Amino acid sequence: MTRHETFGKYFTEVVSKTPLQVIIQCLDTRIQGTIHLHPANRLSDEVNEEDMFLPVTDARMIKDDEELEAGFVSVNKQHILWIVPADDLEAVDD
Repeated sequence: MTRHETFGKYFTEVVSKTPLQVIIQCLDTRIQGTIHLHPANRLSDEVNEEDMFLPVTDARMIKDDEELEAGFVSVNKQHILWIVPADDLEAVDD
């Protein structure tokens, strides 16, 4: 539903999303950050959406020995090798 104000502003319904901390491995860069799931969507649903890019907030990107931070980065889904919720990772003892 869209409302229209007399001054030309448009208002739409706000969609609440669930933040999820993830780690994304791309071709040569690892990204840690937050994606926002639409209601009733799983991580795989977000990745399989038709949009070409996956928005990530509070991103930390690691490539070789260089580390960069950005409040927002848009990741091309075709470059994702794997993605995992950060809470699902466990350290492995050798």
